Amino acid sequence: MNEHRIAMVGTPCEIMAASKLQQYTDSPIDVKLGLFCMENFSYKYFENFLSEYDLKMDDIEKFQIEKGFVFLSLKTKETVKIPLSVAKRIIRKNCNICVELTSETSDISIGSIGSDDGWSTLIIRTK
Repeated sequence: MNEHRIAMVGTPCEIMAASKLQQYTDSPIDVKLGLFCMENFSYKYFENFLSEYDLKMDDIEKFQIEKGFVFLSLKTKETVKIPLSVAKRIIRKNCNICVELTSETSDISIGSIGSDDGWSTLIIRTK
């Protein structure tokens, strides 16, 4: 028996890909933790987007989406507030056709979409 246990945290598409790969490997993922996801941002698109605000990835301490805005908390302690409608162009193109929101192929799904402020929803999918 393998002494190493592996857990994975990912978006629904990452969890789905890992689940499919498991069929062809001897190294199972013991627990898959799937995040609720409405869309994901491309790293390259995001870098270009930040340059329009004279920012770099290293300037960002925290990235948060809330109530229709993207909030960028900078290491300088400033906060940049950008309407989500403006930031939509940095969304990965494959997210536009995704039908997965709650990581149905994971063992446990976690997310705050639709949860009260300060809370996350957990969906336990396996025993």
